[in-house]
Amino acid sequence: MKGYFFKIFLLIYIFFIHFHLSAQVNRTDSLEIILPTLTEDSLKTAVLVELCWAYRNINIKKSATYCQQAEKLARSKQYTYLLAKTLNHLGLLHNNKAEYDLALAYYFEALGIAQTNLHQDQLGYAYHSIAEIYRKDEHKIHQALVFVNKASQIFKEGNFPDGVAFCHLTLGRIDTGRKAYQSAQKNYSIALKIWKELNNENLIANVYFDMGGLYKEQKDYEQAYTYLYRANLTFNKLNNIRGKLLVLNQLADINLLQNQPDSVIIKLQHGLSVAKNSGITELIEEFYTYLASIYAFQKNYQQAYQYEKILNHFKDSIKQIERNTQIVETETKYDVTNKVKAIQTLQQQNEEKQDMLYLLGIVLLGTIIIGVFLYKNIRQKQEVNRQLIFQREQIKIQNNQLARLNDEILLQKEEQVKLNAFKNKLFSIISHDLRNPLASLKGAILLFKTHLLTDSEQDSLIDKLSNDLQSTSYLLDNLLNWTRSQMQGLKIYPQTVVLYELVQENIELLTSQAQLKNIHLENQIPKNITVFADVEMIKTLIRNLLHNAIKYSFPKGVVLISAYVSEEKQCVIVDVKDNGRGISKEEMSKLFGSTHFSKHGTANEKGSGLGLLLSKEFVEKNGGELWVESVENKGSIFSFSLPYERATEYYIK
Repeated sequence: MKGYFFKIFLLIYIFFIHFHLSAQVNRTDSLEIILPTLTEDSLKTAVLVELCWAYRNINIKKSATYCQQAEKLARSKQYTYLLAKTLNHLGLLHNNKAEYDLALAYYFEALGIAQTNLHQDQLGYAYHSIAEIYRKDEHKIHQALVFVNKASQIFKEGNFPDGVAFCHLTLGRIDTGRKAYQSAQKNYSIALKIWKELNNENLIANVYFDMGGLYKEQKDYEQAYTYLYRANLTFNKLNNIRGKLLVLNQLADINLLQNQPDSVIIKLQHGLSVAKNSGITELIEEFYTYLASIYAFQKNYQQAYQYEKILNHFKDSIKQIERNTQIVETETKYDVTNKVKAIQTLQQQNEEKQDMLYLLGIVLLGTIIIGVFLYKNIRQKQEVNRQLIFQREQIKIQNNQLARLNDEILLQKEEQVKLNAFKNKLFSIISHDLRNPLASLKGAILLFKTHLLTDSEQDSLIDKLSNDLQSTSYLLDNLLNWTRSQMQGLKIYPQTVVLYELVQENIELLTSQAQLKNIHLENQIPKNITVFADVEMIKTLIRNLLHNAIKYSFPKGVVLISAYVSEEKQCVIVDVKDNGRGISKEEMSKLFGSTHFSKHGTANEKGSGLGLLLSKEFVEKNGGELWVESVENKGSIFSFSLPYERATEYYIK
């Protein structure tokens, strides 16, 4: 129960964070203020995950730190949903830094955890994120489509419109890369419509950004400017620094295509300044590289060399560059350095130094050839690693399928055992409990044929046979209902039932049986109490409890049936009270067991034990409970609860 209330609190808390902290800065500040005060590990992990996500576009280092803390806590406490969500966030951080192998490793691990624990939304996001990486490789477009379609199916079946929009955004990007511009426009429009309905400003801005890129590819620069301007307005409003920098980069590309290098440099220098202040390292590197290329394009080799030098120092300081990237960049630096020196040499020397320029060209060509060879080799290794990760995931999926099959086999085995027990009990009742009444009837018929009985003896025997036949009829009713219940053929048809009338009907049926022991049956149920239940099931339930009360009551006893509405439990509680022999503690433990416990009544009446077991099953099928209170040799109170329709205030306890 504690876990249940905690989950409710957690959902309310996350709802509050998302919808009542409108500004991004206020949201992160509030979360960071709350974090040190939290003692519940689940809530602390959830807040760490939220902080990781909130800082992804503002401060990459902070985002990574919070993600790592969340991952460690979620793993140690086995919070599978939060762990899958954290791994998806970590994958996104590495994806944004172009560290695709690491990103894929995180995504595939998130996919495995989400699939094993049926976290459908995180499973869909893992599939979608893998597709986002594969789409960047033209040789992996088919795999990207497979993964994004899996994600889309999960999101649609689970009613996750946000995820459906993400899938259309990715399909639009794939179409843009394939120059299927009309299809791309359609997918972007669907994503935009969904996020407008969800009022998600950040993702609306993302669609505008991608649509700007789409129009740039079609050389419609006016439309491209329009959508990029819309995206930038929203990114500014939300303080999405990463988004603003990406817009700057896209605008610089358009300026370059329009042969406006000076505008490109202004935008790149502004972007570099913002990226430095925000600590977004991967964009700092991108701006340095872009500036070096632009200055080289303008033949300002001194500035190009200066930015290349700064870029190299920056890379060394953060120590986040992989070996293959270092090789390519070192070759690029070598090329730029020699090119600058060659140009300076050409400017200082006369025409007879021309051969040195040719030599530089040969060295450059050799460097490019070596770089291409190394690049292909590294890509092949990366592909092998991706395949290994994919195969490992497939093995996990197959293992999970085998485990599920094993569970199904065990369930079938347990069901077979239950069916065998049902069969044995059925044969036992038919052979024993039905045989005795029939034998009694046969003996009575033989006595009648002798004509030796007096009138009083005949009346007594007829009363006894009537009582035995009534008990046998109840037994057959119980046996039929129990058999249908065990074979899962018993259906419930609930309706409004006036409880007093139902009890009175059963009292009239059992009056003759009660009179044999001079037992008084009294209906004390208020006439206005109604319940919502299956009529036939409740008839059987009341008849069985009254029958048992008569059976175990002493002669001249009293059986009282009363009821009241419990406001606390929101139900009607019915009590069947007798002053009979009662039940011992040892017998109480066997009362509702699967072995159909039964004992003789106060007049040596026999029973099958089915009535009480069937009563318990019927009351539970109607949403209630059955319990007993008893004192040996003083009597018992069998009580059951049922959902009520309405009741007079006077009877509410």
